[in-house]
Amino acid sequence: MHIKHFVRACTGLAGATTFLLAASAAAQAQSLNQTTTQGASQGQTATTADHGPSAPTPKSHQHHYQRGPQQKPAPAYTGKASRKYLTGDWGGLRSRLLDKGIALGADYQSESAFGGGYYGSAYTHQIAIEADFDLARLWHWNGSSFHFKLGERAGHDLGLSRLGTIVQVQEIYGVGQDVRLYAMNYEYTSPNKGFDLMAGRVTIGNQYGHQSQLCQFQSLVFCGHPLTLSMDSGWINSPKATWGVRARLATPLVYGEFGVYTVDPTYNRASRGFMLSFAGTTGVILPLEVGITPGVADNHYPGHYFVGAYYDTSSAKDVYSNMAGLPRAVYGGKARLSNSRTGWYVYTDQVVWQPASNPDRQLSVFADMSEGDRATAKYSQAWMTGVEMQGPFESRPQDVASIGVGKLTVNPRQQQFEQQSLPLDDAGMPVQTFEKQYEVNYSLWLRRWLMIRPGVEYIDRPGGLIQRPGIWLGNLTLKVVF
Repeated sequence: MHIKHFVRACTGLAGATTFLLAASAAAQAQSLNQTTTQGASQGQTATTADHGPSAPTPKSHQHHYQRGPQQKPAPAYTGKASRKYLTGDWGGLRSRLLDKGIALGADYQSESAFGGGYYGSAYTHQIAIEADFDLARLWHWNGSSFHFKLGERAGHDLGLSRLGTIVQVQEIYGVGQDVRLYAMNYEYTSPNKGFDLMAGRVTIGNQYGHQSQLCQFQSLVFCGHPLTLSMDSGWINSPKATWGVRARLATPLVYGEFGVYTVDPTYNRASRGFMLSFAGTTGVILPLEVGITPGVADNHYPGHYFVGAYYDTSSAKDVYSNMAGLPRAVYGGKARLSNSRTGWYVYTDQVVWQPASNPDRQLSVFADMSEGDRATAKYSQAWMTGVEMQGPFESRPQDVASIGVGKLTVNPRQQQFEQQSLPLDDAGMPVQTFEKQYEVNYSLWLRRWLMIRPGVEYIDRPGGLIQRPGIWLGNLTLKVVF
């Protein structure tokens, strides 16, 4: 099949599926409203998620492919303060839709950084809307679900706009600064959850190298995935999405997953937020990951250990050599082209303290390391490590205290190229080497739907330059779940 016909078929199928699901949801809502009205006329009281038994969570809303320890706030709130969402249960409609297999959600998250004096401050935010459909409940398609998510980003990152850092100090900034499609995919899970297949518009970083618990930090050094993966390859992280398919095999202790995804460097452009074509495709990326999850099944000193690698068929320019294999800065000429890119990563987190009286209170240590392609990646290696405490105080079991440090290293071949590119008068001047970021913060859950996280960041060698002094920053994250 010609690629443009395949694109049209995929786009048409996705559109038809979304339309049918929306129609189904509307029909369910109309039916449920009628039921509510009839029940009210008969003196019945609707049960809500806020004050009554919660409706079963559809499998489509259980993102089991996210392996990191999910935050499990267990606040001792009562009355209206105990509700999970700012907008409540919509008179019971939300719970009944959820029971039917339709999970609707939205959230707002802002991140601010304060440098003081010359550096000033910066604000950025994300608004996301998502819908998960359990097709087993809606259409009796056992094991099937459909995920849809879109969102909007706006604002500025203080690190990139004023500080001259390599790594963002506000992780939620970036990727188009526009409204775009985050996800639109189909998922099948076997009855025993031993096999899972996902296909459609997906985010690679939500399925491989995913470290959801580390987005308790505002610095991009820590948030969500090993740092080098998306810097010099076809790997993409949220909110970008690409066409792809992933298969996963798992037991309660061990899992492995493999996928194929298109590579399109133009996804960062604002005009590409809703483009479903393959117009900018340069190749495919094939990630592979295996891991073990001891203690996760019974929440007893859980840990996550995984290792992964990728192969990207896209061509890329060598950071040092010309077409003849000679130093380009010395002999000139065009950069040598590599016909592929590779990389790897390793990650671990482990609960080291967990009181029997409240196992959701957990002290965890974590670390990762990743490496990009030595020939083509400007940033060849990164690592980070730290400690998180879920429930630092017995009276605040939902809060999280976090501290971490991470480092991004400029490829030694890139350093050599930059040194050789300096004018003779500047020979021996320092070039970019590495940038290190530290962060300590406290996530304060005032409600189950409201979180405020003040923190402090320190940047060593901003921009990777040894001659630049370190910078202290204050930061503040606000999250509201609607």
